[in-house]
Amino acid sequence: MTLISPSPLWLSLLLALSFAGCLFDDDDTAPDDTDADTDTDADTDTDECRPLDPDPVPGPDCLSGTIACGGSVTATTVGGSDVLDEGFYQDAFCFIPYDAYTGAERVYAFVLPADQVATIALHSPCADLDLVVVRWEDEKACPREGSIAGACEGDATEGDGVVDDLWSGTDARHLVIVDGKDGVEDNFTLSVSCTGR
Repeated sequence: MTLISPSPLWLSLLLALSFAGCLFDDDDTAPDDTDADTDTDADTDTDECRPLDPDPVPGPDCLSGTIACGGSVTATTVGGSDVLDEGFYQDAFCFIPYDAYTGAERVYAFVLPADQVATIALHSPCADLDLVVVRWEDEKACPREGSIAGACEGDATEGDGVVDDLWSGTDARHLVIVDGKDGVEDNFTLSVSCTGR
């Protein structure tokens, strides 16, 4: 087998092309690339925390609206009602409040269908908001401190919250409350999922 050596002219041409490629390299993936950051996580967090226009509180009383199984709502506590506080959360045994709840809250009516098990989740990426779910049948007025309420559960841990395993043998009306410690008000998303028992 005979090997053919490349001619000196051919080698010179290859070297020249390689050198030209180094000078005019326009590879966008090169280490010295200065393109803008494309980190979608940071962009998403920024979008979620952009101030939302406050919705009105149409009522009756403290209600900002309704939510149902399979539904979700994205809103802000800014501009919400200001009738529920740590006194009510303690009286109704929702949780032990270690902070004052002096700011606005958002309240949504939720009817749990008979023999369904509900999970209510709160996503609050921008501030430490808390979730409360209380059984409340009065459709015209909201509870206050000293009110005798039905079963109440809450999640006052830092970050997102969840209240799960809600069940009733008959249709049961609840209030779903989003509130912030020490007057904190910000964006949130509530979602409700239900399954048959």
